[in-house]
Amino acid sequence: MAAPGADAPPAPPARTSQRFGPWIAATAGLLCYANSLTHGFTYDDLPLVVENPRIRALGNPEIWRTDWWRYPRVEGGALDPRRDLLYRPLTLFTFALNYAAHRLAPWGYHLANVLLHAAVCALVCRLAQRLLGHPRVALFAGLLFAVHPVHCEAVASVVGRAETLSSLFLLLGLLALLPTHGWPALRRQCAAGLCFFLALLAKETAICYPALAALLLCFRPGPRGHLGAQRADLGAQRPAQPAPRAARSPAPQTARGGATWKRGLPLGLILLVPLAPYFALRLAALHDLIRAGATSILLNPLFDASAAERVHGALTVLGHYTRLLLAPVTLSCDYGLAIVDPHAGPGPMAVLGLLAALALAAGLLGLRSSAAHWRVAGLLCALFLASYALISNTALLIGVAVAERLLYWPSVFFCIGVSYALFARVAKGGWSAAPAWLRVVSLSLLIALGARATARNAAWRSNATLFDADAATFPRGALLQNYRALTLIDRAEQAQSSAELVELLQRADAALEQALSVYSRFPHALEQRGHVALMLGEPERARPFLERALSLDPRRPDLQRLLASLQPASDAAQDVEALRARAAQSPQDAALLVELGAALVAAGDYPGALAAYEQATRVAPDNLAALRGYGQALLLNYREDEAKAVLQQVVERDPSDWSAHANLARLLAENEPAAALTHARRAFELQPQDLRVRLNYAETLVVNQRRDEALSVLRETLRGLDASDAFHAAVSDRIQEIERLPP
Repeated sequence: MAAPGADAPPAPPARTSQRFGPWIAATAGLLCYANSLTHGFTYDDLPLVVENPRIRALGNPEIWRTDWWRYPRVEGGALDPRRDLLYRPLTLFTFALNYAAHRLAPWGYHLANVLLHAAVCALVCRLAQRLLGHPRVALFAGLLFAVHPVHCEAVASVVGRAETLSSLFLLLGLLALLPTHGWPALRRQCAAGLCFFLALLAKETAICYPALAALLLCFRPGPRGHLGAQRADLGAQRPAQPAPRAARSPAPQTARGGATWKRGLPLGLILLVPLAPYFALRLAALHDLIRAGATSILLNPLFDASAAERVHGALTVLGHYTRLLLAPVTLSCDYGLAIVDPHAGPGPMAVLGLLAALALAAGLLGLRSSAAHWRVAGLLCALFLASYALISNTALLIGVAVAERLLYWPSVFFCIGVSYALFARVAKGGWSAAPAWLRVVSLSLLIALGARATARNAAWRSNATLFDADAATFPRGALLQNYRALTLIDRAEQAQSSAELVELLQRADAALEQALSVYSRFPHALEQRGHVALMLGEPERARPFLERALSLDPRRPDLQRLLASLQPASDAAQDVEALRARAAQSPQDAALLVELGAALVAAGDYPGALAAYEQATRVAPDNLAALRGYGQALLLNYREDEAKAVLQQVVERDPSDWSAHANLARLLAENEPAAALTHARRAFELQPQDLRVRLNYAETLVVNQRRDEALSVLRETLRGLDASDAFHAAVSDRIQEIERLPP
């Protein structure tokens, strides 16, 4: 009689899956995203790669000491108040490597992204093997991750490399903490700490790593490298040889108890060490660790939500992410206003988010279960939540409400969980042991997702294809319509006939009108609509749009110059060159210098105006007009502390200067709201008919939590505006926003 296992194949299927599974998953990732290799640069690739001077040299220190988006300082040395506190120098350095190798040829950047995605797919498969101990389950998890369409933005967009690069190091760090047998040795612990540091430099969301490590160390796999009870050998079966009673040891279990904590504490300290140099670098580069205020509500409408709206808004965000993971049929590069609209009340996505939250909460209970499958489910739910927390827009609002690229890392645990739910109970028998329906469903799922991902990649070929597709999918997206209009304007500038030019510009104007119907205080859309009107030969229609854009973003010299060019040229004050020549001949004439400064402000030359007014105050320190102009010029050049001091002198000498009072109110609103209100009220008393004074007064009342008074001022203002006025819709929208604020 043949010995047990004599006829067993030399390479058991499970061992084959364990050996080649990561390679199969990586190959699937390569094939699924290969069509992105012919794409150009799209969306955020343009400012961060094509127009980014920092990546032009590998040794450029600005890569390591500046913000992800822009240099942190503007003219005069002041911090740019609009900067975003994102610090991703390692990702920028990889762009510099690409640039050193092939300049701005897009294929190289896309090739690097696809290769990184393939590596991540292989590591997802390997992590699933370590966690679950089932190579076939791990293979399906790697394949599911490889072809999931929600990853298109992270892979097909060059700047999505921050997601793939960070995920690569996070996976390496987790695998370092999960040796096949026993507790991670010191060298593994150090390797894990290094991976954590590199992941942080790739993207700040890697801050979730200590929580992930703690979960794995507290509920770590048993000696056989998987959670729960020992699995049966997947190769040849051997008769069990019972050990003597005294020598027997308890069955392996998920590690718990004081021993784990005692061993885990030193390791936890090692893993926290990388935070010290990271925070030091981040603070040196950004001068702040976290963003203190809001970014654009166009990107994250929750910044404009009340407390109650924040609750169902967070559920709406979770609902969108749940839908993207479970049914990624409709996809978009933007989920801002009004795709996510907290003011609309709870909708279907909020309901879906609530169901997902309840399911995750129920899954967490599995951590305390005695059943192996429930313990696995509990750990995977906990790992998903630890990865998702930072992008959830619950306790901390981030720069965007929803973004597909942000799901790249949390989806690792989603894919492992789906694979475990489908195949854990048939893993020992292999593919042939699975029911026919399960084989059909799983194969169909992979094929359908892969086809959708390939199709979605095609949309990322260019900005025109991307924004046309996404604006058609979500026509109420304000940013999408604005971006679509920009691509239409670009195409109009290259039109071959006047008929084509007019047709493209009219489509762009319609898209901008749609964007402004969602958010009337959208400066860029107003500016672009003015440009479209000018290109159509309608300067009178362009003027109100440009004026409104300038009122929302007053420190725009280019807009100031454009508006000045639309004014009649008969006014002698506009003849800047003649004034310059006269001022050069009479450098001690303060009145002439003041006139030159005013002309330069009107022309949008703010640095030149500052120099003229500064010279005028030196020549005539008691000249009130020079002092008034000097304060305005300082304000326009972002030198706000100096402007505040000068304007205080102006109102002390001339308490009836309503313009100085209004500017002081704006300057003091953030740090000295009570003083700001005093100046705003005085400006309102002196110049009650000026629209900007009225709006400034209302906003200062809001800052001082005097909501009803602000609404009264704005409603009275709205009654005095014609419905066709460019400010009418903006004032109406602001009234609605303030009404939603808590009393």
